[in-house]
Amino acid sequence: MYSLKTKTLKTKKNMHLSRKIFHSTSGVIMASLYEFWLSREVALLLLTPGFLVFFVAETFRINYPKHPLSILFFRLFARLARSYEIERRSGIVFYLAGVLACVLFFPKPIAVLSILFLAFGDPFASLCGMTWGALGPRFSNGKSLIGSLGGLVACSFITFLYFLRSLSPSLSLLAAIPETLCGRIVDGKGGPIDLDDNLAIPLGSSIIMFILFKLFPLVRV
Repeated sequence: MYSLKTKTLKTKKNMHLSRKIFHSTSGVIMASLYEFWLSREVALLLLTPGFLVFFVAETFRINYPKHPLSILFFRLFARLARSYEIERRSGIVFYLAGVLACVLFFPKPIAVLSILFLAFGDPFASLCGMTWGALGPRFSNGKSLIGSLGGLVACSFITFLYFLRSLSPSLSLLAAIPETLCGRIVDGKGGPIDLDDNLAIPLGSSIIMFILFKLFPLVRV
């Protein structure tokens, strides 16, 4: 389909370090900008066009794979692409969709945490799963228990640090316990709705956190 050989592309079984670095760096930048500098309105003005550009470009690429623009667009992001993304939309479309949905529908603290869960929890879970996943059981979707526990640790640490700015250490730890499960519940097991992790993790985390914050209002959102 493309002049790029598919065997040069990574699969889900590969570590794909460049993709994980890009994944985490993008999340940190977006979360930091939104937390410290951007209002919700400005963030939406920046995210919406970005999402639409990638959505339209990816849709065009899939429908017209032999067009020179499609080949050029895919080759620009080939270092970050996986083999299965040749015939489907790339993860960046779902990544931007997940971030956009969080900012659009949820309070800032929830959106920021969900973006950070996606930025660190998912790559760290993948790293742990590929390194030690064979030592434990796997879920129906092929993901390992050890990988999910690794993601849980990462999300716990992120949540603790986030709340430490406004709460005491003990309350920050208390707040981190239920909230961090959000980032792994939506990622740990398969289900009837097959969503890309880049969309499922931030959106699912935001929904669960919103409910938990209402039930256990340790902080105001």
